[in-house]
Amino acid sequence: MLKKLENTIIGSRVRGKLLTYGLIAILGISAAAQSLGDLAREERQKKASQGGVASPKVFSNLDNPPVQGTTSTTPTTRRAMPPGNSLLQIDSPADGTVVNPGQTIRVRVISPTGQAISSVTVLTDLDDRLITEPAPSLPAEFSIIIRSDISLHQYALRAMGATPAGEPVESAPVVVDVERPDMPVSLSQVNGDSHILEAPGESIPLLTLATFSDGQVLDVSESSRLTFYSTNTKIVTVNETGAITAVATGTAAIIVSYKNPNGPARELRIPVTVLRFQLGLTPTALDFGNVRIGSSASLTVTATNNSVSDSQMRIKAITVTGPYRETDNCSSSSPLALDASCQIIVTFTPVAEGQSPGTLTIPNSSSIVPSVILLTGIGMK
Repeated sequence: MLKKLENTIIGSRVRGKLLTYGLIAILGISAAAQSLGDLAREERQKKASQGGVASPKVFSNLDNPPVQGTTSTTPTTRRAMPPGNSLLQIDSPADGTVVNPGQTIRVRVISPTGQAISSVTVLTDLDDRLITEPAPSLPAEFSIIIRSDISLHQYALRAMGATPAGEPVESAPVVVDVERPDMPVSLSQVNGDSHILEAPGESIPLLTLATFSDGQVLDVSESSRLTFYSTNTKIVTVNETGAITAVATGTAAIIVSYKNPNGPARELRIPVTVLRFQLGLTPTALDFGNVRIGSSASLTVTATNNSVSDSQMRIKAITVTGPYRETDNCSSSSPLALDASCQIIVTFTPVAEGQSPGTLTIPNSSSIVPSVILLTGIGMK
């Protein structure tokens, strides 16, 4: 039952994104690289940084539980929001409006410049349809019935249209937050009440369900009322979307909390066990600091066979992402005997200013899960 529900949740998200991409591509809109869910999350981050109405999801990686409602100051890298071309504007609802499942909202679209529009529609995944019936002129109003079984999180609305000359136009996105007004009676996890991780950098998402007093069960994995924190970030970390990542061998817990504006929060504790790593990595992350564009910096990772059951560990093809490259003697040293080591040299060559994230992935014969090291560096002129 839970597996079926998990597949339904993941499948609906994938279908929604694919349909969104397809519709945007057909209409020739510049937001083709992003889904509406991406737009909603990015707008939330943008508004939070500007002190606007939309609140960011709270998350924390603290060894001690935070006071409820404490907002993390950890920066999150997001792509820039596409601004729209200002010929179209969603006049209502206001950005950041909180709405309920099953509610009907009215979306009013205008042209701030008085531009004549021959056809306009609204793209959103609030309804069973991703796109409304087009209106022939402005101002235009659209009624959208929010699905009663919708996942609780923020959604983006975007108006799209064409001028009489056939030029495509679009509005900046407006974000609405779909939440139930009542508290859930319980929280649960689709993909298990506890988790076991077996390799450094291994990451799995938390898929959180909320059961309400009327018996309805909704996906709240990305709800703005949901917060996460790790009881021991030296063992496992969690990000703002609930993805947990193994850091070191040991046990810890992820606390999932559904915020209650009028009382105590509803919490769920998820035990996490990180098994002894078959492949030991030192260090477990690489931070290259500031590096000028046009120059390079290198750091070394030592990989050690810790597997008592595999005295002939083979290191398979090592890969990197981002503006990084690697050289190693692990392939030539394989198989590694117990306690034997090899070295991986990672070189960062920035091509642009700012943060440059990347990963170093090291598959081996002792684990079906490859070991992953996060790479960070900052490009400077």
